[in-house]
Amino acid sequence: MPKEIDGKLFIDANELYDYSVELADKILASGFKPDFLIALWRGGTPPGIAIHEIFKYLGIETDHIAVRTDGYTDDNRLKKTVRVYGLNYLFDNAGPENSLLIIDDVWDTGTTIETVLKRIHSKMRDKAPNNIRIATAYFKPEENKTNMTPDYYCEEVNQWIVFPHELMDLDQVQIRKKHAGVADLLEKYGAFD
Repeated sequence: MPKEIDGKLFIDANELYDYSVELADKILASGFKPDFLIALWRGGTPPGIAIHEIFKYLGIETDHIAVRTDGYTDDNRLKKTVRVYGLNYLFDNAGPENSLLIIDDVWDTGTTIETVLKRIHSKMRDKAPNNIRIATAYFKPEENKTNMTPDYYCEEVNQWIVFPHELMDLDQVQIRKKHAGVADLLEKYGAFD
């Protein structure tokens, strides 16, 4: 069960993995077997890896890549534009006969995935995969600034989410509550001086 600290929802690695498995189940139950899988770096890669492994174990061949997006400042404010890096493999290898699954950890405003989709369609035009679906562990409907929603998600939330790997924007007390071992390591190397 996620713990709430100072109004933020702290997710541990096991919870994220469990939601990744749940996403895989939802995708499989729908009958969708994507030819290509894009996991958005950084947050979408843990669920993307888990889902890809499940597909692979079940004999579902899915070509996979990580795509980097840049839509937030260092202090977690939205930038005016989202930049997308690393779609060339998809551009060179996918076509309209293919299906694509895009995975992220959270659908917040939706502008990141909206930008990825616009980039795919503007570059590939009529050669873009005809069947594109979105999977996210968490969905924030109150923050959504698009007319889209993810095809698959596990939980609707409103709070700011702190994922297992995240440390930035946390103070020493929050880091210690989240993971004492990491706090000890940071303290050892002078982060809290």
